[in-house]
Amino acid sequence: MGRARSTEVEYAELPPARPARWCVLAAAFTILTFALLVLPYVVAFPARAPAGAITLSVVFSVAVVACVVLALYGVGRARLERAALNANRLDVAEFTYTHEDIDVGETAAELTARFKRKLTESKLYTPAAVPGVAGSYDFIRIVEGAGEGTQGWWQAATRLVTLVRPPPAFRVVGTIHQGPGRTHTLVVELFRQPGFAASPVILTGDDLPDLLGRAANAIAARVMPRSKHCRSVQWAAWQDARVPDELFDAYERANQLSGQRRYDEALAEYHRALAHDPSNVYIRLEIGNLQERLEMHLDALVTYDDVVTLCSRHNPKLAAWWNTQASGDVPQGELAAALLLARYRHALVLARGDWIAHEWWEPEELEHQAWNAREARRVRLREIIRQRFTRYSGIDGIPDPGDLLKPRDRLDADNAVQLRAYLCLLAQYEMERLIHDYQPARKIRWRTARTLAELLSPGTLRLGLLSVLLRRAMAEFEMRQKLDQPLRPLNGPPGTGPLYAAASWPPDAGKLTAAVRTGMGRTSGWHEHYNAACVYAIALLPTGLRARTRTGSAGVRDPETFARLAVEELEKAAANAHSGRLGRRRPWVMVEDPDLSALRGHARWRDFEMVTFAPERPAPVRPHRVHIWELVCYCTALVAESARQHERCWRLRDAGPPAGSGQLADWQAAETAAWEAISALATSHQDWLTRYAALTALCDTARERGAPVPEVRFPPYSERELFTRYAALSGDTAAAEEWKKDPAPRRVDEATADYISRCDERMRLLAEALRDRGLPDQHGEDFAHVAHRWARLAEWFRDTPGAAPVKRRREAFTATLSGA
Repeated sequence: MGRARSTEVEYAELPPARPARWCVLAAAFTILTFALLVLPYVVAFPARAPAGAITLSVVFSVAVVACVVLALYGVGRARLERAALNANRLDVAEFTYTHEDIDVGETAAELTARFKRKLTESKLYTPAAVPGVAGSYDFIRIVEGAGEGTQGWWQAATRLVTLVRPPPAFRVVGTIHQGPGRTHTLVVELFRQPGFAASPVILTGDDLPDLLGRAANAIAARVMPRSKHCRSVQWAAWQDARVPDELFDAYERANQLSGQRRYDEALAEYHRALAHDPSNVYIRLEIGNLQERLEMHLDALVTYDDVVTLCSRHNPKLAAWWNTQASGDVPQGELAAALLLARYRHALVLARGDWIAHEWWEPEELEHQAWNAREARRVRLREIIRQRFTRYSGIDGIPDPGDLLKPRDRLDADNAVQLRAYLCLLAQYEMERLIHDYQPARKIRWRTARTLAELLSPGTLRLGLLSVLLRRAMAEFEMRQKLDQPLRPLNGPPGTGPLYAAASWPPDAGKLTAAVRTGMGRTSGWHEHYNAACVYAIALLPTGLRARTRTGSAGVRDPETFARLAVEELEKAAANAHSGRLGRRRPWVMVEDPDLSALRGHARWRDFEMVTFAPERPAPVRPHRVHIWELVCYCTALVAESARQHERCWRLRDAGPPAGSGQLADWQAAETAAWEAISALATSHQDWLTRYAALTALCDTARERGAPVPEVRFPPYSERELFTRYAALSGDTAAAEEWKKDPAPRRVDEATADYISRCDERMRLLAEALRDRGLPDQHGEDFAHVAHRWARLAEWFRDTPGAAPVKRRREAFTATLSGA
């Protein structure tokens, strides 16, 4: 996206705010007023004037009055223009109905209040170095007209109050039309004082709250381009340009859905926003962060690589290494923050070589390679990564990977270990080069350099490099144990030499502490202490691929020391963080960051959570695979809720009037499509696009019968929820009681792993049943039997207390597939 001055860009509809011009005008007339008042005392004028002539006193009086009026007008316009530039004062008139008998379930005042709430939810988000913790701030504030609801002398008195307050520069007027059936048309108009109007927002649909949300985002999209908030790096390319309504609406919805733990929908909205602004690297950063949170490491690696590729086009030196063409059509300062964050996250994802190697080729998915959507996506991602890694060829210290990255039928354990060590080596090289390139960044504009320093300080980068070095030392230790072929190490920063010995794992705690202190430097904030905690937590990780690791520190020397050091750094990080930012960082810190996975099973960790976040119940012992548990619970709820919605839909049809032949054919086609979505979900439930397609079908079914759209979310982890679901699926009702008697992290890990395995097996059995027996055919069946089949599916996937044994529930469902 180019700048608004480009001829290819459509200008914003509202005029630009120019408070400086009106301030100069007001100052000029103010000075002129004082000059006219002082002039008679400085210059001598004739005492008498001809008869019938206008005296100079009259002229001076008229001129003074005119200058005062113009000066006051200039002050008023300057305040108005400043309010438009700040975009923080907006007056919303009460919505009106075209007909008094329109029934929308809410009064006009209630709809206006809902619209105001939606409008104030429009926020601008700042980039962050840690996934899921981007800061946000409001840029629109609703004001009410003073004295509009009063009468008499009090009305005049209250209106005088507005003279001492900045006037609202924008006014919104909304009208609701009712169409056929439950369809409504919402018309919202935006006026910019004085006398400017944007094109009206016209939206049609049967979901009025959704229309209000879309209209609020459309109004915000019209206000933002001419405001000072569009000068931020994320939206700098849209300054003075017309922002598409769909772009801003998708971006706002994505961030809101992510905060509500509706991650699949958030990813879809981010991609919808990206479709309207393909070169917006900051939206791509948000996608990469969310992919990391969903443990889609291959996807995140490619996304960050794309961001660096786009940004390096405007950096000739980096473009020469990153295999892209350089051009200078966009100021580098606008992309500097995105480039820095993308390179930083790209190196950290590469350093998690055990996670990447685990996803490079999973043996359990080979037999379903032809029909598993997630594995098909991984094949494409692996090919992209393999082609892009050619940029490392010829770099001193990085060996040729040979056949390591080429497609193969199976990635065995030896190849996985070598791939892990190779990726950690690349991560070290990238982080060292980033630290080297970061120093000249201070030569760019002071404001940009300050922004970069706030995002990532030199100490943060050095500690990030130390975590990369530690992961590489762990990979080389495993290579020496299994293959006796360690890679040639690169020279690390001072104090990190002992980490390369690879004679034992982990390194000595004293030497590691000295390296942390050296990397942290003189000043330290939240991110420096957090990265130091990650370094100590990595030392708690046992060797091996991600799939084999468990919560705890079995086989690690001196785990208490590393846990104590890590928690102490986290406590310092919490002390250096604002409460609001600390709350936004909680999901990543407490659940999602893989560097802290081994620390989460330690007693010191639970004490830290209790003191820092003060949860409503005692801090839980989180399993190592807590996010996988959340994912399988989400998929289970998605199947169960889809089945319940279809059951209710068919029972409603059964109780209604007889359907015509055309309507019946539509219902039969929809039924076939529904079972195809369930079959695809059972087969590829680890693929987010497949899950999103199933969720979209679920929402369409709910809208068809006029029911509220269900909100299926990733459930937050709790020990009670874990053992409740586990007992319903496995029949082991004593697991929770055993946990209460002996609250060892091992029991939580075992229950979690068993529940995940059983859920995957249930999905596999559902996929095989639908594949082997064929999709159910509604032709010739009564509606009650079709509803009964969906009810049996919902019962099979209902992991709640009092449920029948899972085997009996499965047999009941498979019996309905056979027509019983």
